[in-house]
Amino acid sequence: ATKQEYQKHLNELRTMYESFQQNILAPFFGLNDLLIQGDQLFKFKRESIPSGFEVAFQQIATDLGKQKAVFEEISSLAKSMPNESDVQNIKGDTNIAVFLINKQQHISQVGFVAQSLAVNTDKLQVQVNKLLENQIDLYDLITIVQSGEFGEEYTSLKNISSELEPFPSFLSDKITEFEVKQEEGAVNYSNEIEQLTTYKSNFEKLAHLISSDTSQFQHLIYLLLQNLVACAKREQ
Repeated sequence: ATKQEYQKHLNELRTMYESFQQNILAPFFGLNDLLIQGDQLFKFKRESIPSGFEVAFQQIATDLGKQKAVFEEISSLAKSMPNESDVQNIKGDTNIAVFLINKQQHISQVGFVAQSLAVNTDKLQVQVNKLLENQIDLYDLITIVQSGEFGEEYTSLKNISSELEPFPSFLSDKITEFEVKQEEGAVNYSNEIEQLTTYKSNFEKLAHLISSDTSQFQHLIYLLLQNLVACAKREQ
């Protein structure tokens, strides 16, 4: 009876996985023609990388390391962004503080999500290297990639950062205003101009890192899964 019950639960688990794979994972990754059957995950024999795939996975591991470094830089930069107290000493314009306060939550979220992506990307790189060293099973890594939230996290980072896009332009306008006042000679705004120029440069760098330097991240995850599934098909 115990053996029958175990087999029943195992079959139920297989059915749940196959349903999840067909209805959620396959449409998301667009790999309907490549995705392995769920029952492959119940093999106990460790499957390694077939010959000829090593270079591809080595390059993917290297690229994951580069992406992790970018996410760490984004997180660090977001944490160093000005807060309300930093702009309170800017004389002649309270709008800057108000604008910054309204965007503070988005700045914090960018830092948090980027740090999470850095941690998860690092973990994924470690797993790819373990696969290269035959320390984990091929199907284990497929499961890790398929069940990960890399795409969702990256989309979240892009969406949150879009809320900060007006900031460089806003700061440019304020710098111009202070420069005009400076030329009029009534008050010295050199410190304010320098301060806002630094803020503008940092926000522009943050936007560039997110929009350009991480632009291949989703494709990299797709490429990893595609190679894993191709390996699985080779092993069948």
